Amino acid sequence: MHKLLILIFLTSVLSAVTINVYNDSPYTLQAKIYSAKNKELSSMTVISGHSIKWSDSYYDARDYTEGPFRVVFTCPNGDFYGKSSPVAQNSTVHAQRSRGPKKCGAHTQPEPHRDYDQLQPHIK
Repeated sequence: MHKLLILIFLTSVLSAVTINVYNDSPYTLQAKIYSAKNKELSSMTVISGHSIKWSDSYYDARDYTEGPFRVVFTCPNGDFYGKSSPVAQNSTVHAQRSRGPKKCGAHTQPEPHRDYDQLQPHIK
């Protein structure tokens, strides 16, 4: 039992920084993750309704990046969609919860489903 607790502790202390990028918009978006020092860490294309998990180095590694992070969403045509900042390590970022125009080109956001307010996930 003692060995199990040590293993769990070491796993949590030495775990890598992760950010889950979830595209809950109706568009395919480009997501770029930036460090606190404004260095681009990753760029990814996220299809509508999908998520991608980004991972950085393990804690205390030579190339470990410390947060907070910033995620910038852009449209396929290069238009700015939204920005989420600050983003804590080991968290999930939603495109629809970012700050910005949240539209691509002349297309505006479609109207939400009539039951949208009742179908929201519970946040603890």
